[in-house]
Amino acid sequence: MVKKSETLSFDEFIAHHERLLCELLELFPAPIHLFRGDGMSVFINSAFKEQSGFHNMSLLAGKFNLLTDPYHNEVLNFSGYIKKVFSGAPIHSVTV
Repeated sequence: MVKKSETLSFDEFIAHHERLLCELLELFPAPIHLFRGDGMSVFINSAFKEQSGFHNMSLLAGKFNLLTDPYHNEVLNFSGYIKKVFSGAPIHSVTV
């Protein structure tokens, strides 16, 4: 348990409250796919599952890395966008 006087970084906060964060994100009607900072997939909500038709999270979690995925980076040419997002910069729109 974290003491009230401790200051947590964002990553530490997320690690301590991961289950609650996932429960909250499950309530959103918009598709959400979460990745760790190293690009590894860790969570998809129900809206993402419904929209994509991808229902087996065990095939993604710990196995799919967006930063190294050739389809998104080379075929769709999203490499620049992906690197920008993972650096913390927002992306407002992407035209395919």
